[in-house]
Amino acid sequence: VKKQSKLHHCVDASDASSSNWMRYVNCADYEEWQNMIAFQYLGKIYYRTYKPVLPYAELLIWYGDDYASKLGLQVKEITRLQPPSKNRIVEI
Repeated sequence: VKKQSKLHHCVDASDASSSNWMRYVNCADYEEWQNMIAFQYLGKIYYRTYKPVLPYAELLIWYGDDYASKLGLQVKEITRLQPPSKNRIVEI
C-alpha cells in the first residue's frame, strides 16, 4: 500500500501460522490465466474474482506493467515459452 507516493506497507504471507487463505493468491504467468483483480481503496488492498473459479482452482492475479511501474519495479520483457492452459487446477 502506498501513501503519498511512498511504499507504506506490503503483504507478507510467509508465516502460515499468522496468515489466512489469501496467502495462496498467486501472480499469473500469463494475463489470460488471471481469474482475480486486485485494487487499492482507502488504504486497503482488495481482491475480487471476475470470472467463475472452480473448486481447487488456483487463484491468480495479473498485476500488469502499469501497476508494477507504479510500485517502482522495473518491467522487463519476458519471452513466454509455453501457451496458457485453459484448465489449470492445483490442490492445496
